[in-house]
Amino acid sequence: SGIELSTYSATGTKKNILYRKDAVDGSDLRLTVDADLQQFAECTLMEYLTDEMSGCVIVIDPTTGHVLTEASAPSYDPNDFTMGLSQEQWAYMQDPVNRLPLYDRTTLGLYPPGSIFKPFTAAMALETEALTADFAFDQSRIVRNTWSPDDIRWTYPAIRRVSKTPDPMNLYNSIVNSDNIYFAYAAMQVGETNFREYCTKYTFGKPFEYDLPVSTSRISNTISFTSIKMLADSGYGQGEMLITPLQMTCLFSAWANKGNIIRPRVVQRIARTENHTYITIEEFTPQYAYLNLLEQSTLNTLIPALRGVITARVAGASLDIAGWDICGKTGTAQVGSANDREIAWMIAFNTAGSAPLLVCVALEVPADQGGIRRDIERAVFRKAIEIADAEAAAASGSPQSPA
Repeated sequence: SGIELSTYSATGTKKNILYRKDAVDGSDLRLTVDADLQQFAECTLMEYLTDEMSGCVIVIDPTTGHVLTEASAPSYDPNDFTMGLSQEQWAYMQDPVNRLPLYDRTTLGLYPPGSIFKPFTAAMALETEALTADFAFDQSRIVRNTWSPDDIRWTYPAIRRVSKTPDPMNLYNSIVNSDNIYFAYAAMQVGETNFREYCTKYTFGKPFEYDLPVSTSRISNTISFTSIKMLADSGYGQGEMLITPLQMTCLFSAWANKGNIIRPRVVQRIARTENHTYITIEEFTPQYAYLNLLEQSTLNTLIPALRGVITARVAGASLDIAGWDICGKTGTAQVGSANDREIAWMIAFNTAGSAPLLVCVALEVPADQGGIRRDIERAVFRKAIEIADAEAAAASGSPQSPA
């Protein structure tokens, strides 16, 4: 902004200009966000979330890192800040009872990943040769969906799964049925040293580069697990593991991007007007954050299982859209001292279609109410497909098919 320092007469007439600095137009940030999809995601969250719930939706292009949507709820109207907030408005926004609308859950919220981490436990088990893809857990060792490891160090309650996995209880069926017991066992076979090394490779505990601040994820509260139970629980994404939805979205991009993590971008370029000409000051080209996170053999083994989550389970069937080959994973992690709340996740990406897309939904809801993640995921993914198909048709000059 410009400034002028002047003297005035007693009647208000300007006498002298002591100092003047002309205003200079600022630069424009040209964002990667798709305005229509952003608005749709925000409205979808408002539709499904009650006053007891909060959450977020992220949509990225996993091949470029462009963040197409970054919606957090509850949210606020930035126009309210234009004329200043009243004390009552500011107090409302700061009160945790109101779910902190100023808090950006996409980049600052730290949540246990739950079952969406299971594909990564599977990957480290395969790559360390702790397990093979066709290894089948002996289900005779499981009693009423609970299992206590045959380990002298295990003095804890049995590990519990939701329901029986169809035989054989191999890697594919355990991913599709999200079997906690299988992945607790896998983590124990990998061992703490390898498990922590691979989690570090998977970006846990590292500062995560983005155009906005991102909270730092963690494997555990201490530099080593305090018990074998903590290792087993971490195998299915609980224990003390925490990660932001933005980082988890980018970590999942490795499945959609040949094992590489793309660097996320919400600012595509910086531009400004100079001498009546609109010019680009800086443009950010896509770049990888981490290379070769997953081996090709791992991708070949586990992507069909992630596809099976969508095609073989009622939970994912509504996302099975012809021509798009959508893959994904759901996850639930109990939180709160009484386990009366849960973090409900769903992440999905496509391996066919008119554009690469990856959609992450992360919700904090009362226990057993996380099923709405599927409704939100389905609605946002279908809207993203509609936009991608329209853009592809416009680029090719082909008429759009009627809805």
